[in-house]
Parts: sequence; structure tokens; C-alpha cells
Amino acid sequence: MVFAEFFFLIFIQAVEKLYEALDKCEGILSHQRYLCGNQVTEADIRLFVTLIRFDEVYAVHFKCNRKLLREYPNLFNYTKDVFQIPGMSSTVNMEHIKKHYYGSHPSINPFGIIPRGPNIDYASPHDRETVG
Repeated sequence: MVFAEFFFLIFIQAVEKLYEALDKCEGILSHQRYLCGNQVTEADIRLFVTLIRFDEVYAVHFKCNRKLLREYPNLFNYTKDVFQIPGMSSTVNMEHIKKHYYGSHPSINPFGIIPRGPNIDYASPHDRETVG
């Protein structure tokens, strides 16, 4: 097997595991506001730092675009909910996040091109207060 074929198989398996985990979280969040119930925990913060980067970076840069965060209604609204916790939005600097990812992997992005979009408004209304 050629190295590229081996790498591709590893990549496909990793992407499958990623989407299995996202699907599981989508299901959990369909009946409770946060991952572990109705209070924010460290698990929510850890998931948030991944989700806030998903459509802006991971879907494009790491080719994880089978389904975007915006296509998961519970995960997307959950991300907005956590983002809107007082003090949380100040921890997110999307320009910095994008410059880091798109500029630090020359083997993936040799020209360092930083996409302009999708510029998601995480401060927009969500429906999470009705869940749980």
C-alpha cells in the first residue's frame, strides 16, 4: 500500500469517529441544555473550543466538511448558548484562530491563504433555554 493510500484510510477513519461523536452530542443536546445536564461543566467548555472553530477552520482546513456545525440544530444553538455566557465571547478571537490554523500548517495550506468566511454570528438568538 502506498503511503498516501494509508494516510487516506487513517483520515477517513478519523473523520468517521469525529462525526460519530458529533452525532452523539447532537442527540444528548436534543433533551438537555448542556452535556452533563442543565449546568455548564468543564465538558461544555472543552466541546465549545472545538465547535467554535468547526465551520470557520476544521471544515475547510482539515477537510471535515461532510456536515457543518450549522447543519446540527442542537450543536449550533448550543455553541451560541455557550458563546453568550458572560465573559465567554471575549475568549474567542476568530481572526487569531484562523491566522494560527491557516498559517501554521504549510503542508496543508502552502500559500497561507485565510478564508474570509463564513463569519458566523454566535451572538444571534438561540433556543437552548427551552431544552431540558
